[in-house]
Amino acid sequence: MPDKPRTKGRNMRIWKWNALGVAAQKRGTNRTEIVNRLIDWWLATPGATLPDQLTPEEVEWLKSLAVKEDLANSGD
Repeated sequence: MPDKPRTKGRNMRIWKWNALGVAAQKRGTNRTEIVNRLIDWWLATPGATLPDQLTPEEVEWLKSLAVKEDLANSGD
């Protein structure tokens, strides 16, 4: 088991979830880390920083994968 969650799991819809996971893994991180950093930044947590965006090359690489349907999805 990777790590033991310290908070209660919650259900939520996140568009492009699969693409986020693939890109995060390529960057050596995970979706949880990225989402938590975005939340900290949005809540103006002292010292919070945004994760770096993908480079244009990484975006093209991601589009070439099977997750392209996920990238095109804009929600329900």
